[in-house]
Amino acid sequence: MSFGFAVGDFVAAGKLIKDIVSVLRTAARAEYQELILELHGLQLALNHVERLKAPPERQSSITSIKVAALTSTYVLDEFAKKLKKFEHLSAQHGTSKVKLWTQKLR
Repeated sequence: MSFGFAVGDFVAAGKLIKDIVSVLRTAARAEYQELILELHGLQLALNHVERLKAPPERQSSITSIKVAALTSTYVLDEFAKKLKKFEHLSAQHGTSKVKLWTQKLR
């Protein structure tokens, strides 16, 4: 029975987390340090979930856990899209600090 996910899905989630952390580090290291730590924790958890093994009678439970873990990629993807907008604003040299802080608060 296939649930539409594979090892590549976990690799993609890990890459997405890595990309988000990279943007956060360049945007404002001190401001987002706690978020960066949380994302590293999420990445470790996804790596552990990816490697979960179980006897055949428990396989449905493991599959459910993997599906739940991979649903986080949608939220991470949306967050990454929002960060890209902020990254673009931060790159503009003429952008006022007030406008940047307004974008950060959003």
